[in-house]
Amino acid sequence: MTLIKTTKEVSEQEIGLFTEAKTKFRSPKLLYYIHEELSKDHINDDNEKMTGFIGTCTSKLKPSSLRKSIKFSGDTSVGKDNLMRSILKHFPDDSYIFLTNATRSVMEDDIAKYDIICYSEVNKEQIDGANYHLKETIKQMSEGGTISLKKDVLTGYKTTRTSKQEQKTVLYSTTEISNDEESATRFIDIALRGNPNKTRAVNEDTIIKHGDPLTLIESQGNNNSWIKKGFESLKVDYVLIPYWNYLLEDEEGKEIINYDNPRSQRDLKKLLAFTCAISWLFQLQRYTIEINGIMFVVSEPQDFLNAVKICGRFFNQSYKGFDERLQTILDFVEEYTKGDFTKPIPREIIQRSLSIKSKNTIKKRIRELEDKNLIEFSHKEGNSVFYRRCQGGSQSGLINMPFDDLFEHLSHFNIIEAIKEYTPIYTPINHPEFSLDLIFDLERQNKEQDVKNLFPYTVIVRKSSTVLPKKIDTLEIIS
Repeated sequence: MTLIKTTKEVSEQEIGLFTEAKTKFRSPKLLYYIHEELSKDHINDDNEKMTGFIGTCTSKLKPSSLRKSIKFSGDTSVGKDNLMRSILKHFPDDSYIFLTNATRSVMEDDIAKYDIICYSEVNKEQIDGANYHLKETIKQMSEGGTISLKKDVLTGYKTTRTSKQEQKTVLYSTTEISNDEESATRFIDIALRGNPNKTRAVNEDTIIKHGDPLTLIESQGNNNSWIKKGFESLKVDYVLIPYWNYLLEDEEGKEIINYDNPRSQRDLKKLLAFTCAISWLFQLQRYTIEINGIMFVVSEPQDFLNAVKICGRFFNQSYKGFDERLQTILDFVEEYTKGDFTKPIPREIIQRSLSIKSKNTIKKRIRELEDKNLIEFSHKEGNSVFYRRCQGGSQSGLINMPFDDLFEHLSHFNIIEAIKEYTPIYTPINHPEFSLDLIFDLERQNKEQDVKNLFPYTVIVRKSSTVLPKKIDTLEIIS
């Protein structure tokens, strides 16, 4: 068995990746293919890894204000770093930098060429925390970019120079729960959680991979993928959303976006940026038009629906204003009390039921919920401390409408009518009809696959040439 690839084999691999990319980037199932590829390196966390990938794709958009940043939060050893690396391996090597530490001067001067800045860990609430000294620089880079006035080394510090950088897509991981309003405005929080099933799946995958020498060799320095190869074909960076008026209200005048909380202003911008990123990914299946000399990919309603379907949970959590780990506790308290705000629940029941190992951890999380007026101290019995649910915080989501209703509403949009005043520069070869099949839904796909496994035969019905109703000439079964 030869483990070292020849030049010819490498060239054949490149051709194979290009062919695979060409096929998959033209397929309506593109998001499923991307999910499958990401799952080779990161198991489970389906919405988390897809949201992380789409968010990182915003780094490819123009203007730079559409570039959005992501915080991967969670307890230790839940796979935060692994998820970031699993995503970044599919982006061009010269588009990102992965750091464990850096100085402020380096961040302001020496990383201008990178669109994606990734930190292994950032803890902004502790003065001695990882990369605490960079927290203000990170905020500036993730919204608006940086402008610094400094003495110029090249002139012996006799003159000054201005250092400018555009807004970046910043990724970082953290174990912290608290989230200040400034960070919440700039970052979408993707919370990762551990559980026995996930741990078992990861460990089994690790054992299997260590038994395959080719897999071990491939994991060392070979970051080629059909996704990275496909990015080379995506030349248009501006995206136009022609169905904007459909996002204001439905036919009955009901508002689509929840305006009860000012947070909707920031979260809607993120949602639309993620929509644009999906349109950018699908540009080989979208119309391209030219306006004032600038090329635009024309977004379609399924792009917005996919952003809501895949990323909506994280936008809703952002709209509510607190970490998903806190939401898990709140959901358990509500289930335990059955909506009865007078019924108390002991803290140890919450800790044990949610498998929270540290008493300090559960105390800290409950304190956060108390500060937000979501739960309150009830009483104490011996060593047991009791809490109860109280009214407070926004429990509604960003989108004001059930997904099925939103789908039905957007199905009335006509893309041809919307762009009739423009001459398309690019027209997709096989433009799919608007349907639920265009919406990324792993649960529905798995159910369809189960049906195929139960009935592994394709039934082809051939009607009579006279087209008589319900008349069948032949019934052919093909395995």
